[in-house]
Amino acid sequence: MRDHRRENQVVLLGWKLLSFTWDDVVGRPEDVVDEVRAARARRPEE
Repeated sequence: MRDHRRENQVVLLGWKLLSFTWDDVVGRPEDVVDEVRAARARRPEE
């Protein structure tokens, strides 16, 4: 429950959260990096 509240606070501050499992990070790191880069590219200009 605490994680959900913290997650909501971060989203309300304008951040987008991406979730990855440990298996994602160690088993397919290139895909994880691609997803992070794609999300970063979709961000509005600061």
